[in-house]
Amino acid sequence: MNYYLGIDVGTGSARAGIFDARGRRAGSASFPIKLWHPAPDHVEQSSEDIWRACARATRAALRGAGLKAAAIKGIGFDATCSLVALDAEDRPVTVSTTGRAEQNVVVWMDHRALEPQAVTPDDGLPGRRRPGVQPVLPAPPAVAIDPAALRPPPPAPYPFTLLPPP
Repeated sequence: MNYYLGIDVGTGSARAGIFDARGRRAGSASFPIKLWHPAPDHVEQSSEDIWRACARATRAALRGAGLKAAAIKGIGFDATCSLVALDAEDRPVTVSTTGRAEQNVVVWMDHRALEPQAVTPDDGLPGRRRPGVQPVLPAPPAVAIDPAALRPPPPAPYPFTLLPPP
């Protein structure tokens, strides 16, 4: 029988579910993801912590289903919109005022934006003029980080988001 793995990364946890071809759940698991609030309106995570939670949830779901990884014939992946900063060697680069490299993700509910117009279009939609990264935004949150505010400044980060380009 063929099985399919679904991974959902939310704000507070990563969840994995394994389903057969008829949509019946064979196994599932969830593991928490750490959130940091180092300053007012700052919400951060660790990309490495997120991937660890995904891996742990997947392994636990496979155990719960009594399956080996080879039984999985397809994978679906879903995640919240957050900005991840990595260097040229794919190592975490801090986005935090703490300077801790592991805090390299700006979470969707972070509101440290420079200027509202730099982050949100003036299209008349409710909530779109509020500074910060909003869950309804089509634009990536990279413009919400003021590099001058980060201590120490990050070494050539390569930020990316899970949102597709508009």
